[in-house]
Amino acid sequence: MATPKSQKKLTTREKKIISNKIELLTVERLADIWKVNMNKKLDDNEFEQFEMVRKKYKELSGKDLPKHKSKESTSK
Repeated sequence: MATPKSQKKLTTREKKIISNKIELLTVERLADIWKVNMNKKLDDNEFEQFEMVRKKYKELSGKDLPKHKSKESTSK
């Protein structure tokens, strides 16, 4: 049985494309994206993108953004 697209992990090609787009964003824009998605229910692909945004923000600003609410509650 084939897994629906929304449940597959991002391919290396998709990650590269998203990474290139994230590279063009400012720290402020990355923070805005984080704020919008922080409390949303995200599928696996969206969650991977959310984490990419968090990592790029930390790389640029030196500050760590909190993890997504759904992952904070499961990691405790």
